[in-house]
This record gives sequence, structure tokens and C-alpha cells, in this order.
Amino acid sequence: MIIFLLLIVLAVLAAPYLYVSHVRGELEALINQLTRRLDAIDERLQSTARVMPSAPARVDSPSPHPQASMVVTSTAPVVSPRVERQEVSHEPSRPLQDSSDSLENEIGSRWLLYVGVLALVVGAAYFQKLAIDSGWIGERARVIEGIVAGLALVAGGRWFIKRGYELYGQIIAGGGVAVLYVSVYAAATLYELLGRGAAFATLCAVTSLAAVLAARYRSQGLAVMAVGGGFLTPFLLPSETDRQVALFTYDGVLIAGTMYLAHRRVWPLLNVASYVLTQLTVIAWAGAFYAPEKYLVTQAYLTIFCAMFLYILYEIRRANAPAAQAAQAVLWTAPVVYYVGSLMVLWSHSTPLLVFLSVVATIGAALAPRGWAPVRLAIWVASVVPLLVWVKNYGDETWLFTGLAAVTAIYAVTILSQLSLIVGRERLAESDVAMLHLNPVASYVAALALVNAAYPESEGALAIGFAIWNGMMAGALWQRRHL
Repeated sequence: MIIFLLLIVLAVLAAPYLYVSHVRGELEALINQLTRRLDAIDERLQSTARVMPSAPARVDSPSPHPQASMVVTSTAPVVSPRVERQEVSHEPSRPLQDSSDSLENEIGSRWLLYVGVLALVVGAAYFQKLAIDSGWIGERARVIEGIVAGLALVAGGRWFIKRGYELYGQIIAGGGVAVLYVSVYAAATLYELLGRGAAFATLCAVTSLAAVLAARYRSQGLAVMAVGGGFLTPFLLPSETDRQVALFTYDGVLIAGTMYLAHRRVWPLLNVASYVLTQLTVIAWAGAFYAPEKYLVTQAYLTIFCAMFLYILYEIRRANAPAAQAAQAVLWTAPVVYYVGSLMVLWSHSTPLLVFLSVVATIGAALAPRGWAPVRLAIWVASVVPLLVWVKNYGDETWLFTGLAAVTAIYAVTILSQLSLIVGRERLAESDVAMLHLNPVASYVAALALVNAAYPESEGALAIGFAIWNGMMAGALWQRRHL
């Protein structure tokens, strides 16, 4: 059935090409005729120009009738356009006669040939379907035919591209790649003729073929097919056992290959395709195989993926093309997706979660010299809010020192970033001023909840300590301001 549909598609695709070839031949003949005519006109103009210089000589010689000489020189150039118009007006009927064939010739020499080719294709397709339905062709032969047909389509697409039909050739080559994917998938899953490892390697080879064709012929459609087919391969060959490391490493290789291809051919939207497909792959894997004990490996791969897409975002940051701007808008969501995914992975593991929140706050503090005040405030909120929720749920004597260490780290990196701005005599933005007040308040609330769960009698000492420390900080900043 696949081969039958493929032959029908080929027939539909071949008809426009035959018609276009006919029209192209007529246009080339017409262009050649016009070129010869223009060459003839150019030769006549050059011969006329060689005669013309003798006329202006009368202007320099004394003449008793200057007006007569002026009339001669002014009317001399008029002769050339008249000749030109006459010669052009004699020949317009010839191209029409040469380029227009009679209806009988058109039907007899061209359209009957097209109908005959189409009839042969339909007949071959019907015979193929009859052979499959009657059991004359086995499963192995069907797969072989599909692979041969796919390779033939790829070769035919390249043939069309070399002869100037780029879009048409790219479509045919892309159809060949699709047929190869389907054939290998059928051999592996429907007919079980290939093992999983061999099928996976074969699909990777098909993906590489599509990527090479896309790079060579500058076809973004083939590139999208290569990227989509590469990410689709693990789903075409599902497994009942978890192979997280192999799957995520394979996705990392695909992201790197897509990055290289998009950078080489300036296809930024190709990175968007790999970004979306990577998310879908991770979500599909997590829904089937994720367990809390796999958090460390999962978090490591999430970090690698986020770093790769941030690097892509850094590479295309200065591009002004609409496609690049659209890609930037999508890739800017990578840190947010990574943050949410990390919270989901690490929430049941307190120590890694607190380390992650401290790192997030440190990244926000590192942005202080760049002047991204609203972004710093958003990052600070992203580190403090989960910390307060964790303290409420898990804050007890067991996690007292670990929790206080995280609270102190977040408070310290935030206040140091703001002090660096003040020392540099930079004017604090409104978000920095808000963070300057909210940071000690949030730190005090988190520390009070931790201390109260373990040592309730120490609440007063904690409050006095915070009051003294913040009073000293306020005095130092006041003195710095009035220097």
C-alpha cells in the first residue's frame, strides 16, 4: 500500500514537471530569438553612430546661414530612432508564430505522452497493490522496495536540483527521506526484520543523510525534516526499559548538530525546533520512567541542555532578521523552563534544592554590574519564594544549620551586589531599592522559622541580632551617601 501511494504521488509530481519543461523550452527559444534581434539592432546602431560624426563638422566651419546648420545637426539624430522603430515593428509576429503550436501538434506530440506516462505509473502501482494483496511479495521484499524507492526519490530530487528545479527537487528528496524513515520503521516494528540497535543506527544514518542534503542544497525544509526525524527516532523505536543516559546523550548530539547547521546556513528557527522537541522528549521520558532516585542525572542533563540553548541565544543576540528575533523570543523561555523543571526534580531532595536556590541567587547577583535591575529582582524572588515554602514545610531541627546556611548565602550575595553598586556611586533603580529592604526582611522571616522550630527560646536573640546588624548597615550607607 505504501508503494502504491508513493507511485501515485510520483505521478502527480511528474505531471507539473513535464509541463514546466515544455514551457521552459518555449521560453528559452523565445529568449534566443529576442537576443538575436537585439544583437542585430545593436549592430545597426553602431553603423549609424559611425556615420553621424560628419554632421556636427558643419557647426565649426563658418557658414553664412547658421540657422541652416543648426537644423541639419538637430534633425540628423532623428534618423536612427525611425529606423529602429521600423525594424522592430516588422518582426513581432515571428515569435508568436514560432512559440505557438497548433492544437493537433500539442495533443499529438506532448499531452498523449504525458497521459501514457501517467497510465504506466498507475498500472505499475495497481500491479504492486495486487501483488501485495495476493501475497506474491513478502514483507522483506516490501521493505527493500521501500528503501529502493526512497533512495530513488533522493537521487531524483538531486537530479532536479542540478537542472535548476531547486524547490521541486527538494520536495522530492524530502519525500524520499520520509519513505526511508517509514520503511525502516516498518522493518523494525511491523515486520520485526531489524533489531532495535540496527534500526536505530539505520534511522540515524537517514537523519545524517537528510542533514547533509539540507546543508549542501541550502534547504531549510530538509533541515527541519532531519531534526524532526532525529528526535522522532527514539519514539519510532519504543523500549520498555529506561535508557536515560543514552537517550539524553543522543538528544545532546542532535542539539549540537542542529546548532552547527543553523549557524552555518543562518537558520535560527531550526534551533527553535530542536528546543521544542527536546522539551517534548524530556517530558515524554519523565512521564514514563522518572523516579526520585534519578534526580541527579536528570538535573545534570537539564543543566547541559539549558546551557546549550543559552549559548545559541548568545550567538544570535545581535541578529536583526525577523526569524532571528522570533527565535530569541522563544529561546528566552529556556531559563524559565529549566528553573521550573529543576524545582520539580529537586523538591523532594532538600540539600540539592537549597544549593540550587543559592546558585540562582548568585547568578542574579552577578548581573548587578550589567544594570538589569528588574531581572535581578525577578531572580531574587525566584530564589527566596521557594526557600520560604521549603522552610515552612521542612524547617525543623534536622535541617536547621543547612537551612540557615542557604538563608545566609542568599542574603549575603544579594547585599554584596547592592553594595557594589553603591560603592561604585551608581544610582539604585527602584527594583534595587525594593530588594534592599525586602532582602533582610525575607532572610529574617526564614531564619526565625528555622530557629523557632528547633530553639524557640532563641527568637529574641535572633531579633536583636538582626536589628543591630541592619542598623549598622543603615548607618554605614547613610554615612557613605553624605561623604
